[in-house]
Amino acid sequence: MPAPLLATSQAGIGTPDWLRTNGVRILVVVLLALAVSRLGTVAIRRMRRRLESSPPATGALNLRRTTTIMGIMTNVFRIVIWTIVTFLILGEIGIDLGPLIAGAGIVGVALGFGAQSLVRDFLAGFFILLENQFTVGDAIEVTTDVSSVKITGRVEALTLRTTAIRGVDGVLHIIPNGNLHVVSNRSRGQSGVVVEVHVPRGENLEEVRSLVAALCREMRSDEGLSGRLFSGPDILGVEQVNADTVSLRIRAETTPARAEEIKDEITLRLERRFAPVAHNVDVGARGT
Repeated sequence: MPAPLLATSQAGIGTPDWLRTNGVRILVVVLLALAVSRLGTVAIRRMRRRLESSPPATGALNLRRTTTIMGIMTNVFRIVIWTIVTFLILGEIGIDLGPLIAGAGIVGVALGFGAQSLVRDFLAGFFILLENQFTVGDAIEVTTDVSSVKITGRVEALTLRTTAIRGVDGVLHIIPNGNLHVVSNRSRGQSGVVVEVHVPRGENLEEVRSLVAALCREMRSDEGLSGRLFSGPDILGVEQVNADTVSLRIRAETTPARAEEIKDEITLRLERRFAPVAHNVDVGARGT
C-alpha cells in the first residue's frame, strides 16, 4: 500500500535532542516569519497613508479604493508568508512534502482550468482599482470582448469581480471586469465648449459685447453652473468677420461628459438675454 500522504519519517519528535535541533529551527522560522510579517504590515500601512494623503486620494470613494487595495495586498502577503512557514515546519517535523506538493499542484491546476475566467475577473478588477481607471459616478463608454458590444453610462457599483453601469436608457448592465476590453472615461480631463454669437452688420457690436461680458460674469458667479466648470465662460474676442456678420466666441472648460449639457445651458442663457434686445442676433454652439 502507498504510504500515507502525511506520513513522517522523523523519529523521536519531542525528545530533548529533537528539541535542540529541529525544535530550535522551527522556533527560529516562526520568529522570522513574525518579524517579516510585522515589517510588511508596517510598510503597507505607510504606503496606505501616503496614498490617502495624496491629492488624487481625496474623497470617500478614493479612500475606499485605497482601503480595498491595501487590504488585498496585506492578505496576499500574509498568506504567502505563512504558507512558506507551514511547509518549513512540516519539513522539520519529518513529513514527506513531495506527495503533498504534488497533490496541491494537481488541485491547483484543476481549479485554475475551472475558474480561469473568475481569476481573470478578479485580476482585472484589482488593476482597475490600483490604476484608478474609473470609479463610481464616472461617465464611461466600455467596449466588451463579447462581439465588441459598446455600453455607455455611469458607473453605479465597482467590485473586484464586476462593474455595474447604468446605461443612458436606464438599463443596469453588470459586466465582469475581465470582459472590459476598452474603457473611455468621459469624467476625466477637460473638454472645451465654444459658443458663437453672430452679430449682423449694422448692430452695435460694443453693446452686444457688453451684454455677453455681463452674462459671462453672471454665469461664473452662478454656483449651480460654475460648479460644473473648470474655467469660464469667457469671451475670446472677435474671431470671425465676413461681409454679413461679426462673430464673438465664448469658451468654457468642463468635463467631456458635461460638454453638451454646458453648451446647451450657455446657449439658452444667451438666447434669453438677447431676445428682448436684438432679435436678429444669432447664437450658435459647438464643442471643441
